Amino acid sequence: MKLSIEISTYNRKDVLQMVLERLAQQTYPADRFEVVVASDGSTDGTAEMVANMKSILPYRLRFVSHDHRGPGPTHNLGIREAKGELVLMLADDILADPQLVEEHVATHEVHPDESVVVSGRLRQAANLPDTVFQRSWNVHTNMLFEDGNKSIQHGMFFVSNLSFKKSFVEDCGAFRDWPPASHEDLELWYRLRKKHMTLIHNPRALGYHYHPENLKSVSARSYLQGYNWHYFEDYVPDLWIRCRSGHLKLSDGKGLFLRTFAKGILRRLLINRLSIRWIIEPLIKVAEQKPGLAFYVPFLIAKAASYHFHRGIEDFTKKSSGASKLS
Repeated sequence: MKLSIEISTYNRKDVLQMVLERLAQQTYPADRFEVVVASDGSTDGTAEMVANMKSILPYRLRFVSHDHRGPGPTHNLGIREAKGELVLMLADDILADPQLVEEHVATHEVHPDESVVVSGRLRQAANLPDTVFQRSWNVHTNMLFEDGNKSIQHGMFFVSNLSFKKSFVEDCGAFRDWPPASHEDLELWYRLRKKHMTLIHNPRALGYHYHPENLKSVSARSYLQGYNWHYFEDYVPDLWIRCRSGHLKLSDGKGLFLRTFAKGILRRLLINRLSIRWIIEPLIKVAEQKPGLAFYVPFLIAKAASYHFHRGIEDFTKKSSGASKLS
């Protein structure tokens, strides 16, 4: 077995079925790869769907599962079960272009070193809901996926479309056992860099991200990312991570510390519970019926996501401080 495709999933049965069907259309021979679906305790009939798909797909399909523990442990489960010398991590909402698998394998054949990791290209799917919010979110997400976005701190390390030699990642310890939205993927990127990883981006290994979003889902995920940010920040003492959370130290530079402190005060004055509830979120909703407001929606979404992210950080800080006083 040359390649194992690892797909971690949690209650995404319908989209996962689309992902599995697209993998049946690959130009790479189906008898040279397997697909391992690792379920994070899904309760929506995922196991039954995968069982029904086995007989109609040209590649070998396996299903493994454990209790709901989060993406990190689920990724590790799928990687352990993989039989291939190469592992391609594909998210359960990535619809693969027909050449995706072939391009990953070909890049590893040209670059056989143990430490080579291959990142494919990601784009938002064209058939996502046609709402003002989704169209605005597509622009934001495609910017995140593009090479030229200089704000990206993780060098195209997207585990939604990423392949590596199984032994290299396992020797580095694979993923942390963290809860959802803890940036366990970026933490792994930092560890692999210390092990002299060579990251090669192949834009021809293209996958389409099919993940409908709305204001509620983006707000909830932003809050959870903030609430669990401390996992990432504690393990990776990097400047850009402290800048994002606002947890700078005077040793980071007095000028940067003062600018970040001032921005934090300004953010609290302008983007707070009242402005979110009575101005920003209502404007985002009204924009669905008022096309003239659509231009402002990307800006408003960014402010709403930032508010919920920092509220998550603040709520965790209050909870941990309260626990410390009680102890």
